[in-house]
Amino acid sequence: MILIITIISMIALGWLVWITVQRQEAGDEAFQAKLDRDDQRARDGRAGRRVNPGDDPGD
Repeated sequence: MILIITIISMIALGWLVWITVQRQEAGDEAFQAKLDRDDQRARDGRAGRRVNPGDDPGD
């Protein structure tokens, strides 16, 4: 019985965290721009170009 309660509690906690993160992302107007910059840095790194995270003051 404790195992079932533990599993249900973990699912509920995960759902609450997911909802909280979704609300924060929706409220952050610059979030997509941050993701796009991160994706570009990753592409540059895979292409062998020098990646300097300090170059981006938006972080």
